[in-house]
Amino acid sequence: MTQHQVDDLLRPFEPLLGHWSDSRIAAAAGVSHVQVAGRRRRLGIESHLQAFDSILGMFTDEHVAQLAGVAKQTITSRRSALGIPSHREQQGRPLEAFDPLLGVLSDVAIGQLAGRSPNAVLKRRRKLGIMTYRPRSDTPQKNPAERGVE
Repeated sequence: MTQHQVDDLLRPFEPLLGHWSDSRIAAAAGVSHVQVAGRRRRLGIESHLQAFDSILGMFTDEHVAQLAGVAKQTITSRRSALGIPSHREQQGRPLEAFDPLLGVLSDVAIGQLAGRSPNAVLKRRRKLGIMTYRPRSDTPQKNPAERGVE
C-alpha cells in the first residue's frame, strides 16, 4: 500500500489522532499502528498518551494503561522515559512495615496482609537474608477424633 493510499484511509480518522490510541485508529482504518503513528507525527499531533502524563506515578502503570487503552509496558516505558518514579516507589515501600513478620509467617500470609504478591514478599525476605517460615513440628498434633472430625 502506498503512502497516498494510507493517507486516504486515515483522513476520516484525523480528528481522532491524539485522542485515541494509534492502535485503536489502526484497527478502525485497516492499517498498521506504525502507519497511524507516522501520519500523526507528520501532522504534528502528539500521542494521546500525553494526556495521561499528569497521572503517571500517581496510580499503578496497570491502571493508567487501562485508562489509556494501551499495554502496561507502554505506560511503564513512557513513565520511565519521563523520569517519573512508579506509584509503588512513591508509596515508601509499604512491605517494609511487615519485615518483623518475615520468617515468622508464610510469604502467602504476609502478602495477604500487605496487599502484595507472595513473590514480592519472597524477594524482600531473600534480600534481607531471612529464612523461609517453617511451621513448628514439635507441637503435638491432635488426632482427628480429638478435633471432632470423623
